[in-house]
Amino acid sequence: MPSCPIEVVDVFSPESGLESYPCPPAVPDGFTCDHITFTFTDVKDSIGDVTLTYTYKGDDSGDYILRAGTLTFNEDAAAEQCTAFQEVEVTRGADVFNSDGATYMKQDGVLDVEMDYVTGGANGCAGPITAKIRLQYSYFDCGT
Repeated sequence: MPSCPIEVVDVFSPESGLESYPCPPAVPDGFTCDHITFTFTDVKDSIGDVTLTYTYKGDDSGDYILRAGTLTFNEDAAAEQCTAFQEVEVTRGADVFNSDGATYMKQDGVLDVEMDYVTGGANGCAGPITAKIRLQYSYFDCGT
């Protein structure tokens, strides 16, 4: 184990809104694909569990597919409230977070996080759908 100091990371992304993107071929014609994306840079290898907290509001009828890197998470992210932020925590071990194979959460110090919006009916909220991400982990700061 390195004798370097342990640094704790606890950062929030800026709040962002839905953006449309080209639907994958498997999505039937007539559907709109929307998502909210976030990018964290200079992300180090974790020495323990990593927690992503997906926080969102402005929707009372949709569901979200949560992703980081190439991974899709099974945690439930159903929208239920308009004005209060709702949270879903996803925690994974360092072995998953630090992986640099074909399946990864972060790659080359970049963590791309995504919330794919799945329409569940008419949204009854007046405001826009927005979200932000909280990233929490620890790493050895050896000055590199």
